[in-house]
Amino acid sequence: MVNIDFNLDVVEAATSYEPLPTGWYELRIVGSEQKMTKAGDGKYLQIEFEPDESAHPEIKGRKIWQRYNLWNQNTTAVEIAQRDLKSLVQACGESSINDSEELHGTTVSCKVVLRPAANGYQPSNEIKGYRASDGGAPKPQAKAASSSASPPWARR
Repeated sequence: MVNIDFNLDVVEAATSYEPLPTGWYELRIVGSEQKMTKAGDGKYLQIEFEPDESAHPEIKGRKIWQRYNLWNQNTTAVEIAQRDLKSLVQACGESSINDSEELHGTTVSCKVVLRPAANGYQPSNEIKGYRASDGGAPKPQAKAASSSASPPWARR
């Protein structure tokens, strides 16, 4: 027998962490690290994201990890990773960075897609696009087109 010596009434029950449905989410960058590839012949940058709680309280505590194969023998993989990382950096409002930690704490809108189960792996999420965060606020409506044929800067 094992004695449980804490009050379960004050502990929140664990929730299911099924993959998120495909869509745009406000995610905050909370960590990053360099890791070795499974084959051991390269390295990748892994960035950890979690939902912005003010924009997505229903998925509080979830995490998404995105890998960028920046140091790999496959030049195509490196080029894709560089383009993806550039998109992330620009969406964070930066033109370049020297260290991934410079992105920590930044919230960005991410296109999260559902990757189906395959090759013995469970379904999971991956990020397929970035844009500057809108803070979870509704997007402003486009202004109605003017009936004037002249460009806006020429009107008075």
